[in-house]
Amino acid sequence: MYWINGIPQAQLPLTDRAIHFGDGFFTTARALDGEIPLLAWHLERLALAGQRLLFAPFDADALRREMLAAAKGHRYLHIYRDTCYYFAE
Repeated sequence: MYWINGIPQAQLPLTDRAIHFGDGFFTTARALDGEIPLLAWHLERLALAGQRLLFAPFDADALRREMLAAAKGHRYLHIYRDTCYYFAE
């Protein structure tokens, strides 16, 4: 399952820049009982990476909500640029 800008999707679109060019940044966050330890640190790291690569700023509050929603029932979240996708383990 993938979440793309807050919308659950079955697959990544073929037009995604990360697929074609491999550009972007990511973090992997552990989910524990529906919470994400060090969530503020993950968001700060993503924002800094985006600044360094001259990407448009993202909405940290929206991403925080999306990550917490995705954390329910899952162990890991993989966050790429403005795309949040996760898998259940």
